[in-house]
Amino acid sequence: MAQRYRGANTMTPIKKLSAKEVVRDVLIIFALSAIAGFYTSLAMPGKYGTPEHSSMVALLSLVLSTVGFTIVACLSPNNRWRQLVFVVVLTWLLGGLVNIPFFGLSFLNWLKGAVHVVITAVIGGAFSYVIKGARPSPT
Repeated sequence: MAQRYRGANTMTPIKKLSAKEVVRDVLIIFALSAIAGFYTSLAMPGKYGTPEHSSMVALLSLVLSTVGFTIVACLSPNNRWRQLVFVVVLTWLLGGLVNIPFFGLSFLNWLKGAVHVVITAVIGGAFSYVIKGARPSPT
């Protein structure tokens, strides 16, 4: 007769996601992304719409989005990756709703932006383990 693994019942249940926390986290990412666009517009007057400006916005957005996803992951260590998945999807979808009509982002570039959002979330989630550490085991 097979012996049951007793350690399976000692795991703590995963905490449910809070809609308020997800909205808070999406707003953190949006704010940092807006700061990237605003700062580069101030730092590069007269260059809006040029390839240099676009490259600088993309680079700063990459850095600040990674910082934002690190913050998000540190704020929810018990549900780190589930929380990040919801925040990634909502950030990407809402980013399209804002950037396509108001800033002239093409639909194709919005689709490609999913890669950018996923990469920054994975890197930010990984950085959060360095800062906050893994969830302690219940043993």
